[in-house]
Amino acid sequence: MPRGGRAAQLVGMKRFLIAIAALAPTVPALLVADPERAPQQTPAPTAVAAQGGITVNPYQVKVVREPGIEGLEVFDEPGIEIKVAIQVPGKPLLEVVDDRCTVRRFVDDAGTDLAPGLEAGFFHWAQLDSRWGDDPDMTIASLTLTAGSLPSPKAGRLELDATVVMLSASDLDTDEVALEFKKGVKFELAGIPFTISDVEDVEDGWGDAVQQITLETNTALDAIQKFTLLGPDGAEVGCDEMGTTTMSFGERVTIRKDIGPHVKLASGTLRVSYYRTLEEVEVPLALDLGVGF
Repeated sequence: MPRGGRAAQLVGMKRFLIAIAALAPTVPALLVADPERAPQQTPAPTAVAAQGGITVNPYQVKVVREPGIEGLEVFDEPGIEIKVAIQVPGKPLLEVVDDRCTVRRFVDDAGTDLAPGLEAGFFHWAQLDSRWGDDPDMTIASLTLTAGSLPSPKAGRLELDATVVMLSASDLDTDEVALEFKKGVKFELAGIPFTISDVEDVEDGWGDAVQQITLETNTALDAIQKFTLLGPDGAEVGCDEMGTTTMSFGERVTIRKDIGPHVKLASGTLRVSYYRTLEEVEVPLALDLGVGF
């Protein structure tokens, strides 16, 4: 996840979601109805303690009939947006496994079948917004569930029965390699083959970066938690992770990771914190949500 100007916002949201998890299952959800209409009194959903100690906490419901400034975050169309906080004890959550998620039932209390709308729009219906927590015993992820369908104007509740499959991690470890930071250098780190595809100076870059080192690989970086740079003297150098880009050409996939040291480096050590074990976790969603119009 890129680090940068959203840091303060994420810290605030982290505190909010941790408070939700601590109060579950009695905490009321924040419900946001159609911004064009005044909301009526609506029962609040509660946290659901699922199998294996997993906690699912819906904390926002939004229905938008006419897109605009208050439109959906994922796509600018009419639809439904549900935000949930998920906590899996001892399991940092890395991403949603799109092709493993299933929806069994998504309806309103007026009998409208909303499930077809979950496949609408460019993005998959379940998106991982953010994840926090170096302590694996307090890891919370925020998901946005988006549907392009609309409930009946007479509906007061939504019912969702689905399973979101997430990639979880454990066994945090480190690996490092001494390098010359120049184009064409090949190396392996945490079992992943990399090539330095570009090194350039940055005058007005992301954060405090004065240099951009671009790493290229054809292996997913899901297991990597953090990149760290050490100078030639072994001292840690401040750096910004400037983003990850994935490009597909047929069956060929190229992943590029940009790292921005705060001082110019000709050589040094690249270190990663990474998870040795990745596994899928099934998160059941059995949600009964009130919606005011």
